[in-house]
Amino acid sequence: MSLNIKDEEIHGLVKELAELKGTTLTAAVKVAVKGEIEREKARQGKSQLQKRMKRSEVLQAFAREFVSRVKEPIDIHSWDIDKLLYDENGLPK
Repeated sequence: MSLNIKDEEIHGLVKELAELKGTTLTAAVKVAVKGEIEREKARQGKSQLQKRMKRSEVLQAFAREFVSRVKEPIDIHSWDIDKLLYDENGLPK
């Protein structure tokens, strides 16, 4: 197998990494690529985990966020809303 890199910047970076690690150019590329693959898998794993959050976890997260943003308590009850929406016979106004 062959990998021919014709970019001088990349060649310089790989050479620098190989010197820092005391390895060959091939080993430096291998280490760098494996590291990047691991980071990308970890990043994608986190996003997949977030997608799979249970509905209750999503609602709890929403509730925590809502509570953190509410400055003053809401002082209205369901029976107050009923009085606004319905007349004395229970029909919509």
